[in-house]
Amino acid sequence: MGAFTVIIGEEDHPEVDGHKGYAEAGSHLITCMEDVSGLPDIGDRPVVVVAQTTINMREWKDVEEAILRKYPQAQMFNTICDATEVRQEEVKKLAPDVDLMVVVGGRNSGNTNRLMEVAKEGGADSILVETEDEIDEKFLQQYKNIAVTAGASTPDWMIRRVVNRIEAIPDPNPNIADKLFDILKVLSRANVLLFLSAILGSIAITKLGGFPLSMKLAVTAGLYLFAAHTINRCVSYEADRYNEPNRALFYEKHKPILLLMSGVAALVSIAFGMSISYLTGGILVAGLMWAIFCSLKLEPRAVVGRVLNFPALKILVLASGWTFSLAVLPALANSQAVSAGWMVSIFFAFGLIFFRTGLMELRDIQGDRIVGKRTLPIVFGKVQTETLMGVICAALAVTLVSACVNEWVTPSFGYLMLIPVMYAGACLYWYTRKILGHSGLMEVAADQIFIIAGVLALLMV
Repeated sequence: MGAFTVIIGEEDHPEVDGHKGYAEAGSHLITCMEDVSGLPDIGDRPVVVVAQTTINMREWKDVEEAILRKYPQAQMFNTICDATEVRQEEVKKLAPDVDLMVVVGGRNSGNTNRLMEVAKEGGADSILVETEDEIDEKFLQQYKNIAVTAGASTPDWMIRRVVNRIEAIPDPNPNIADKLFDILKVLSRANVLLFLSAILGSIAITKLGGFPLSMKLAVTAGLYLFAAHTINRCVSYEADRYNEPNRALFYEKHKPILLLMSGVAALVSIAFGMSISYLTGGILVAGLMWAIFCSLKLEPRAVVGRVLNFPALKILVLASGWTFSLAVLPALANSQAVSAGWMVSIFFAFGLIFFRTGLMELRDIQGDRIVGKRTLPIVFGKVQTETLMGVICAALAVTLVSACVNEWVTPSFGYLMLIPVMYAGACLYWYTRKILGHSGLMEVAADQIFIIAGVLALLMV
């Protein structure tokens, strides 16, 4: 579970919010000596104590001693502030290679103002902003190479919001690559890439399972998953305000049309499902109702609060929903063609979507912690989740090779499906090496897993 974190600082200070976002095993805020009596009883669990880097608390020593009386096992970390010198050195090295340095932090902060001075001394223009709302698009458009740094007390999610706002500024002279990337980000945010991914994924999984290809089934899966994901995002995007603010703004701006599109997609997918069988249509209806129920913040949810608060529930529900749409629908429509290859296709679909969802949860870990979500990386840890994602890729590769050797699937196609598995592994590598960051590029890259599989399946037809 990790160590329980005691944070000494100011209520609603951005840095304190940042500490809470990284506290995997829970946290408690101390603003004054009186707050120490409210510390929870946690037994002999490990405890760490950190402080807001810019805190100015006269009672610091007394508070420290009071915490140690409550938690004798507590480890005290002096987090007041040696990060400033490190950031100044980084800015000094970076400034000669950029046109503008954007410093994120408080205007009354000495270390943020010093960062501006260091940037100017290095030959770069510099500006100071406290939030993304202070970004002047027209002013920034005159610069080509822009760097972002921040004061020691500025949390990562605040920096990310500023970076996202800067990335969203249109280039006055865009090249073809810039235009293509912008189009892909819009398609990803609108779940159009997800819709395409589901259709092509259905084609690949159907072929892997040994069933006849059916565009009707593929479109049913695409519409159903588009509806479920879009409804969920339209009514629940609090974490996106921290993880990817541009995506949250997109859903705020286009919410009515997106809800309308998802409603139409849901109705069409259910109609297609009913044409297969009443059982199929009923399962699709139940799945959409569950997706809506989990998204809305209604009092009746308290009745099943323990279920909804189950660790990593989201990733299991998503993986199950995608597996039903991609692997079970073909079996319901072609029950006479069920074979050993079908079980391979179920494992392949579940594994890849579990991997995709896990990768997104790794990206969104800090914002998810701040809003109280219990995703896989938050419950089991970031490093452990990264390891699990690697194990899943390895397990998928071993399963495919075994299925080909035993001829449970068509060998030529089974070996070909190793390509999307290797691509998934590459996405994990790019994430751990910070090549894929927190921008929309991560989701665009993840959507390609099933797209690649589907395209390869079509080439084999």
